[in-house]
Amino acid sequence: MSNQIDVYNDALEWLGEPPASSTDDDNTWVVRINDAYPREIRKLFESHTWNFSLTKAQLAAVEPTPDGWDYGFTKPAQCKRIVKVASSSNPTAGQIDYLDFGGRILTNSETTWLDYVDGTKIDSPGMWPELFAGALAAQIAYKICPVTGTSDVKKEELRKTMKRTLSEAKLWDAQQNGAFLIPPGEYEKARYGFSRRYNG
Repeated sequence: MSNQIDVYNDALEWLGEPPASSTDDDNTWVVRINDAYPREIRKLFESHTWNFSLTKAQLAAVEPTPDGWDYGFTKPAQCKRIVKVASSSNPTAGQIDYLDFGGRILTNSETTWLDYVDGTKIDSPGMWPELFAGALAAQIAYKICPVTGTSDVKKEELRKTMKRTLSEAKLWDAQQNGAFLIPPGEYEKARYGFSRRYNG
């Protein structure tokens, strides 16, 4: 289970710097990480539909009624990324038409559910998967790497590390859901009578 100092020390390791004992160290590198950390974590949360950070909420319509739409709902303050807007809480429910406009979500459905990346998870590193924490550390290391005084080889190494760790984190996150069964095609329906059998 990661914590904030683990992220800092991973970033320091990739930069070739000694580990820190606390996020409050007055070490120059720790100060740089402290400056970059809040923005980089927000950027990473907004970059992908991370399963571990998803929240589902039923929205309540509020006035005024928006022009061109039947209902307007206040967008949750901690919504970092909209994943799905549906008229049912059923996970398999399809998306409905909506517009994200001016801090409100506009739809034509009185019953509206929102799946979103929840920003409250930003402050809970103990809930993060290790691969996500590693991707954040690599992103911070690349961000605070000095423009001058760092070789091109080192910069490229950090860039590749950042891309690799992000790819690994996204892959792991996607693998937490089971594979979706592809519905039978027209031939299968006609040939097998709407059923599909598996052997083995």
